[in-house]
Amino acid sequence: MRVAILVSGKPHLEAPKLLGVPIISDSTGLSQKNAVVNLLSTWEVTDNVIGLFFDTTASNTGIHRGCATLLEQQLGRAVLWLACRHHVYELHIKHVWSAVIGDSNSPIEPLLKRFQQEWENLDRDTHNLCLFEWPDDEESFSYQQGRKVLDWGQSHLASQSFPREDYRELIELTVIFLGGTLPAGRNFQFRKPGAHRRARFMHIAIYALKMQMLSERFQLDQNELSQIKTISDYIVLSHSMAFLRSRLASCAPTVDLQFIGGMCQYLEEAILDGRNSHFWRTMMINKLKKNPRPTSFVSAKPKMPQFENTIPTLIDLIGQRSWLIFHLQRCTSKEIEWMQFESSNWEKFEDYRFLRDIINGMKVVNDSAERGVKLITDFRNVVHNEEQQQFLLQVVENHRQEVSLNGRKQQLG
Repeated sequence: MRVAILVSGKPHLEAPKLLGVPIISDSTGLSQKNAVVNLLSTWEVTDNVIGLFFDTTASNTGIHRGCATLLEQQLGRAVLWLACRHHVYELHIKHVWSAVIGDSNSPIEPLLKRFQQEWENLDRDTHNLCLFEWPDDEESFSYQQGRKVLDWGQSHLASQSFPREDYRELIELTVIFLGGTLPAGRNFQFRKPGAHRRARFMHIAIYALKMQMLSERFQLDQNELSQIKTISDYIVLSHSMAFLRSRLASCAPTVDLQFIGGMCQYLEEAILDGRNSHFWRTMMINKLKKNPRPTSFVSAKPKMPQFENTIPTLIDLIGQRSWLIFHLQRCTSKEIEWMQFESSNWEKFEDYRFLRDIINGMKVVNDSAERGVKLITDFRNVVHNEEQQQFLLQVVENHRQEVSLNGRKQQLG
């Protein structure tokens, strides 16, 4: 079951302590919908649902029989559709890989498999690596974007602002490839290539950067050398930062547009992303206020706007349906009074800060669902009684939260 629920963020609402996740016989949209509806009823939070976040499979997103569609019909009202940003960005890098390397009928990319098989015989010394070739023109996009990504990566490594070790690995590879250094006290080393399965979103990026940096030691023909260099440049200049920032709900729309816009340098423009300019935030609210606030919203799969020969800004995308988040949060006219003022004054309003915190806390990736699937896969055969299985999964998950291994299995000894 890979559709998760976003309930209203009102302070009085407490998350249920007993998960009781049902085991379903198949992954059709209908079966998933029924399981979710039963959970909502058990938790007594049906009336508080304001959004769904899910991966981008047809069983979730189908316009007629997708789980998200059926759930919205069951609820009888429109809710937020939050497709997993990691699944979306995974498609981007897969398309680049296919365009550069070519399509393969194998479930495992032959080049990735070859690299994994030869890993133990490679010289993995971290000196004299094949790194990013900085252009001479410091005003060029490649140079400016490279500096931006490098500064961003080193800043986040210094503050350790990443929730998972594979996120850290991707940032470290990106920083090293751009010629940067790691924080004091941490030495760079190559980690053994992990599984290249579909659920591991970053595997292509991590593999490609390792192959490029070790390309003088890993046997590649001239065509493969050129292909891996092209992909690696794409990863560090466009993919890594966008992928890792995409999980932040408040800036995801801006990140998406910057990415789709290719190499365009746009201003940060999201309404609730405090890092964006006051001018653009005020302009967006002014555009929103020009669209009368609807009293109801049609429940249906969102339709993507079409733009020809132009890259839209977030202002271009604002319309009547942009009021949906305020409708779902039941914001009264008094609770959006902050819109009447310039954005530099919004932080003074408690209602704005409350809504900002709601947005910042939203899930726009379903990593938790992927981890849940992995958890069930690992322990599904330990016990056969469903109730005992539920208790076992909760004990394992609770233990993982309490015990921090920092990625080092030897600490178990």
